[in-house]
Amino acid sequence: MRLIPLLLAGLLPSQEPAKSSLAAKVQVGMTAGQVKQLLGRPDQVSRQIVFRRHVEQWRYEQFPGWLEFQCPRGEEARVSHVHENDKRR
Repeated sequence: MRLIPLLLAGLLPSQEPAKSSLAAKVQVGMTAGQVKQLLGRPDQVSRQIVFRRHVEQWRYEQFPGWLEFQCPRGEEARVSHVHENDKRR
């Protein structure tokens, strides 16, 4: 019961994580160039080739999770999903 006034006064940190995540920086629809300007080159890129397009997953060491890009043939790659949690790490 004593913690409630401390939380309300801002003296104890809240349980919510800080907004230094991928979702706070990257939004669906951004181009690959915009993401590179914002975060730099990815540390790891995985690519899957499918009919008339390919899908890329970009990982950055400073963030848990990854970015997924849809890359239609002849068009600019765009962010399709921002995955926050990486269960492998």
